[in-house]
Amino acid sequence: MFTGIVTDIGQIEHIEHRGDLRVKISCSYAVDQIPIGASICCSGACLTVVSKGKNWFCVDVSKATLDATILGSWKKGTSINLEQSLKLGEELGGHLVTGHVDGVAELVEHEEVGAAYLKPFFDEVVLTPIRLHVPAKRYLCTVDRLYYEKLSDASKRSFQLQGGFMEPMEKSTFESIPYYECAVKLRIWDDKAKTKGEETPGLETYRFAVADS
Repeated sequence: MFTGIVTDIGQIEHIEHRGDLRVKISCSYAVDQIPIGASICCSGACLTVVSKGKNWFCVDVSKATLDATILGSWKKGTSINLEQSLKLGEELGGHLVTGHVDGVAELVEHEEVGAAYLKPFFDEVVLTPIRLHVPAKRYLCTVDRLYYEKLSDASKRSFQLQGGFMEPMEKSTFESIPYYECAVKLRIWDDKAKTKGEETPGLETYRFAVADS
């Protein structure tokens, strides 16, 4: 059993196809204290330790698990969330979860939801930059590596899940979209607005601005 609270970020070091997938994962756990056969929650899926070494362990991922999860998208360098299984008497800081995954859900992009919500009120010059919020991040990381280096660790992890650096064709396609420059500016403004500890004004603050537009 697990709590769902992440206790370490692991990294995929090697993947071997041997019927099932044998995956080597590096971590900061005291691996010498983790027995063979122990369960570790790896990005939501309960997997069994089949071998280990200094700062790494290996798990086997069955076809059934691959069919029910997104673990098949793992590759060398992928960062994953880790949690060791609970012991009786340990604090339950989150929820009781099994790590047994029933299926894969589709995450609807938040920027698409935002653009659809605002569509009755604004033209494409406003909607397109909102819709391109994630591609604009990928574009900025591609054309400006300093921008990428300034991202937080969490933002770098989500960046990889969002597709990573653009290929030349992707970059050209993005640059052909009307108002893409506005999308890039909006992304930069959004980054500059992230002041740690600053309170975000409520929606009521913008009611009249929306009503008058």
